[in-house]
Amino acid sequence: CPSKDWVQFRDSCYQFFPDRLEQANGVGRECRDLEARAYGVGIETLEEDTFLQAYLHQCCPGVPTWRTGGRPQDQLWLGDPQTPFNFTNWWPDYTRQTFFPTLILEWHNASLTYKWNGTWAYSAYQWPNGAYPYICERRAH
Repeated sequence: CPSKDWVQFRDSCYQFFPDRLEQANGVGRECRDLEARAYGVGIETLEEDTFLQAYLHQCCPGVPTWRTGGRPQDQLWLGDPQTPFNFTNWWPDYTRQTFFPTLILEWHNASLTYKWNGTWAYSAYQWPNGAYPYICERRAH
């Protein structure tokens, strides 16, 4: 990983920003400004989800919502490096509809875990609506 501020899990490095807020469009920009190959997090496997769940509980237990890099394109959800989301830890009754323009990780009280959920992107004119803490990701190598 680029520095000690990043946390490595398998082939990815993550940096968490519980005290900084960004709307959907700002996450990608902030992550790229931080590290040229970084992007908003996209969870691809159960193992990655399990790691992030544990880390979020450890580092930031009071943060209920995290911005991610997820967005719809051609009826699919894509992560920031144009990777389709195949992971299915969706909010209850959420059918992966691409109605909402962005994805968040949101605390689900019934299961005591974070779940993927769709939400509005919001514009800069609507600040601070839709601005949440965020997670950056990049490949480790």
